[in-house]
Amino acid sequence: MTAYSKLINRFETSSLLAKCKNKILQDWEQKAREAIEAAKVQSHIALEDSLPDFLDQLVETLKSTNPAVQNKKNS
Repeated sequence: MTAYSKLINRFETSSLLAKCKNKILQDWEQKAREAIEAAKVQSHIALEDSLPDFLDQLVETLKSTNPAVQNKKNS
């Protein structure tokens, strides 16, 4: 795999992740509530916590041509 194809794959992955973010969050919450007893009594906001921010940062890092620099921005 060339550096160019790796870059394209990262861009495609970031686009797909951004497009599916809401579905990922919904599925994650549903699975957490099914599998973790304590999650059943948590509010939506408490259960979701920082996951949306994490997904946004992951999208930005994948889109970046310099992931190391983007990673520092995300910190």
